[in-house]
Amino acid sequence: APAVYGWRTTASDNLMEIWKSGHSGVPSHSGNQFAELNAKQASQLFQEISGIGAGQNVAYSFAHRGRSGVEEMRFRLIDLGPDNARGGGNDTELENRVVSTGTAGWVVYTGSNTALGNLIQFRFESTSSGSLGNLLDSVQFDDLPSITSVSPTFGTTLGGTPITIAGTHFTGASTVTV
Repeated sequence: APAVYGWRTTASDNLMEIWKSGHSGVPSHSGNQFAELNAKQASQLFQEISGIGAGQNVAYSFAHRGRSGVEEMRFRLIDLGPDNARGGGNDTELENRVVSTGTAGWVVYTGSNTALGNLIQFRFESTSSGSLGNLLDSVQFDDLPSITSVSPTFGTTLGGTPITIAGTHFTGASTVTV
């Protein structure tokens, strides 16, 4: 299981480096912590998100900062194709963006793209070798499916209770019977 819920890494030691705001004199962009892409080695952090319908807008934003000078990283937004597997031969790269940021402060990068209806991977890649660099914070993905309520919250043990799931950006049915 990943050490940070929802996030995975390509680091061979499976380590993710999370800093507390103020560590080494660097404040978080938002909240109390942020990540360093190069924990003990150059690596990648990524998430895979399902339930984004074809044609749906996928907006993103993230804050990047160099740790020891101007540092470069790559953001990739990848539709994993009908097989929903990375490298399956049918992946479509929706975005491939390189950003460079110095140590003077956080820079927020934003963008959006159109989903194809398959599993989507949000990937942050260090483009430099070494064991330090590329600070990342305030990662947000917008216009994704989100559940705001489930009603009723209980039913009979015999089943057959209709359940309404309310939220935003759904594709398909929003009522299920269990």
